[in-house]
Amino acid sequence: MATKESNDPRPLEFVSKDPSLSARVRRRDVADVYLENERLREERDLVDHQDDTNHVTTVPLRRLDRLQRENEDLKRAMEQIQRSAEHSENIKFAMEGRKNKKANLWKFVAVFLVVLVLTALVAMAAFAMAHEHDSAGLIQAENDQNTLGTAADLEKWKLRGTGSGTFMEGIRSDYLMQECHEPKLKRSFPDMDYALLGYNVLRGYPLAVGHDPGFTLPIFAADYSDGTMTADCRFSVPRGIVLIPDVSCITSFSSDVVESAYELSQSLEGSAKVSGGGWGVSFSASAGYKESSSLMRQGQWVFIISKASCNYYYVKLLEEDAPPFHPVFLKWVIKLNQTNDDNVYSQFFEKYGTHFLREAKFGASFTYEHKMKASKYKEERQNEVNVAVEASYSGLFSVGGGFSMSSEERQKAEEFRKKVITRTITIGAPPPANGDAMTWASTVKENPVPVSYELASMEELFTETFMGGPRMKRYAIDYSRIHAKMKRTKKAYCGRLMDQGLLKYCSDQFGVEMTTTVLNGYYTSVKAYSMEQCVDACYQRASCSAVSYCHSCSDTHRQNDVCFMLREGGSVQGKEWSAWVSVVIPHRIKDQFVLSDTAARGEERPLHKSYGGSTLDECSHQCVDDLSCAAFTFCSDCSGDDDDPKCKIFSGEGLVLFEKPGTSTHFESPLKRNTED
Repeated sequence: MATKESNDPRPLEFVSKDPSLSARVRRRDVADVYLENERLREERDLVDHQDDTNHVTTVPLRRLDRLQRENEDLKRAMEQIQRSAEHSENIKFAMEGRKNKKANLWKFVAVFLVVLVLTALVAMAAFAMAHEHDSAGLIQAENDQNTLGTAADLEKWKLRGTGSGTFMEGIRSDYLMQECHEPKLKRSFPDMDYALLGYNVLRGYPLAVGHDPGFTLPIFAADYSDGTMTADCRFSVPRGIVLIPDVSCITSFSSDVVESAYELSQSLEGSAKVSGGGWGVSFSASAGYKESSSLMRQGQWVFIISKASCNYYYVKLLEEDAPPFHPVFLKWVIKLNQTNDDNVYSQFFEKYGTHFLREAKFGASFTYEHKMKASKYKEERQNEVNVAVEASYSGLFSVGGGFSMSSEERQKAEEFRKKVITRTITIGAPPPANGDAMTWASTVKENPVPVSYELASMEELFTETFMGGPRMKRYAIDYSRIHAKMKRTKKAYCGRLMDQGLLKYCSDQFGVEMTTTVLNGYYTSVKAYSMEQCVDACYQRASCSAVSYCHSCSDTHRQNDVCFMLREGGSVQGKEWSAWVSVVIPHRIKDQFVLSDTAARGEERPLHKSYGGSTLDECSHQCVDDLSCAAFTFCSDCSGDDDDPKCKIFSGEGLVLFEKPGTSTHFESPLKRNTED
């Protein structure tokens, strides 16, 4: 019996339940496979049986074996595919579980961040409300203080940026939140260039309208390359400079009475403090100084200077690590290193000045320069009227109605204004009409300028401190030689200004200096280590009119470092002595400072023939009428002819006194000159 093959040629497919499986296996129906296997097994048994009996084979045995093997292989493949499908489904389930866990984790993180941000915003809002409340309280406290009502109370009212958070609120609130090292650009302090300039102390005048003419060319260069900034990270700071916010305003006016050129210089040094002598009288080559001192020298006018100021920041030179020198200044340093020519040094002083800024305060100032007739001032003083106090009231009254003043103070201010001629000098922003210091400070910050500064003499730059660092080594500057040369050249530069008619004398002293004269008859003495200290000590004593100082006495001499003071009306004689120097201060003389048995030599002035000169009064009149006359001599024993005149008048230049019996030397008070226009 022959085997019967299937007549259905269509292949059957098994498709995995997992959609990700794309492989398909071609097979017969599972049931048909089992049935066919059974049929084949029966047919084989039948064939075996027939073969035993009839020895006839109708179906080839090899084909039957092959079909059976194929069916068994197909069965095993099917079972393997089923197992793979089940495994794939397990993997898919696990992956879906992991995805769900990850999604849940991200949702948790997002919710946490939202809660954190909301918490921070609520905290910042609460802080801002509390800060605003505190600021309002401080502002109210300051406003309450403004109602104190007197100029004395106003003078005590000082607002300092480091001590009042309210006061700095409008200036610094934009910068408090920035990071120190973030790439954002920092602001620099405005107008800081002044701190890098030189200063000519002879040509300068702090009371000038506009900028101070003493400022010259830049000595130092601003170098921001190292990224230095203020501690609060708001401002960039150039290398070698210390910058500190110093916000303080004094709107009550302080006043000084100036009666002489010396007092004018002292008043100006309140704004420009000068160290290092030998240059001559500070500010004396400026037009403003010469005009004012000339009026006072003639005895016609007295000046009262009233000033209010507002500071914004403070700058100081870091001498141990100073800023780099400006390239052009460095060229001049090299030029000085190659010459000993006095003219080259004088040119250097003209370009860069006599001093440099050691420290300065930047802000604004408001000054009234009142000019009062000397006769009127004398009358006020005799009536015990304090014109300085009246000037301060006048300053408050003139600025605006925001200042609380009593009716008596207003009356004094109005009376004072009728007695004076006033000039207004504004440096930087003027104070507001309401007198509010905070309002003034908020405007000062836009354009602050130097309102006070401390000056160091130029030769101090040529020292180890400034020139000995590694940056200057390659130039091989002999700074010690230049330093010594500058000290010797100061007088030469002053002489050059005298030749130009800008100065009358080069002495640092105020008064008539006699370089080889000693005055005997002193009434007191004090310790002094220089002639400058000696003159200054004289100004501290109301009765002192002249001083003598031994500049060449040995350390063991009892008169070494001693200042001898003399006064008007005492028994005084003059004597020529090279080791001594004496100074007579005319504006400290009320009538005459007389030296008996003393004659003089020096630069004589011509006599006015119409005034005569045969008597002491006529000789005195000759001197009083000549504005250049510093002293006169009268010889009672002289004949009075041209060869032996009784009267001689002298300027203050090169004056020397010596002993001569029968002759007296007289220094007149400037107040004896005309006090009328």
